[in-house]
Amino acid sequence: MKPARQDVRDSEGPRVVVRQTARGKGRRAPPWDEARRYSIIGWIGFILALAALSDYVLALYPLGLGSPEWELATIGSIVQGLPLFSIGLGAIWISAGGLGRRWLLIVLGWALLLLAIVAFGALAVFATDVPLALKATHGVARIGIEKLTAKTFFLGLLFGGSYVLVGVLALRQTRAV
Repeated sequence: MKPARQDVRDSEGPRVVVRQTARGKGRRAPPWDEARRYSIIGWIGFILALAALSDYVLALYPLGLGSPEWELATIGSIVQGLPLFSIGLGAIWISAGGLGRRWLLIVLGWALLLLAIVAFGALAVFATDVPLALKATHGVARIGIEKLTAKTFFLGLLFGGSYVLVGVLALRQTRAV
């Protein structure tokens, strides 16, 4: 079927030819409503958080608690994976708030506060292992330990503090929902 031709004259400009198909706007997908957008954001967040959790499981296996080398490497690896996990949790938080899911905000708020405690506890264990690692290494390896230490403490404190803040905000948000 041949598209219909329609002449449109701009108020001050030249004549513009607009072609429309018989169906009009049938080729465009309808825009998503607000609930669908928030739902999709939540699912993307869930997938990102799950991907980060799978990295954590691999980092923890096999368990080597009590071994300073294992603790240093594992805690450093887990803390460096916090950005992906945090983006996922942030997306879930946005979704829960946008959809008005009070139960999810409560669960997320308490989970974030618990994660903050775990992060600060892991940093305390990490801090006990750093002097041993620095004493055992020299030269270029020592620089690597120093970089790992700086990055782990910076990210651990940043994300641990952020988890406290966002956890409290999520719990306060439940009052409005």
